[in-house]
Amino acid sequence: MNLAIARTTLERAGVAFAPGLTADELERAEESYALVFPPDLRELLVFALPVSPGWPDWRRLDDAQIRAQLRAPYEGICFDIEHNAFWLDAWGARPFWSALAS
Repeated sequence: MNLAIARTTLERAGVAFAPGLTADELERAEESYALVFPPDLRELLVFALPVSPGWPDWRRLDDAQIRAQLRAPYEGICFDIEHNAFWLDAWGARPFWSALAS
């Protein structure tokens, strides 16, 4: 990833940046939120930290909004399984209780 190009592109879209995270800050964020940043995101966060609205502030290690953002995909999938008949064939047979919710 060309980080300078990525930053310039994001800045043109209105994203502001703070200095990148240190290795210790990355490690603390991963531990605090029980996650592992993918390599390309890790590179970006070390190069420059996006700090505009809608971007998580990985320096705030007890942020309810970040926790909500991290839960949102899981909760969305659970909602779709329960209310919208979402079920992948690769998961095997749909449980009876799940079929009742459709």
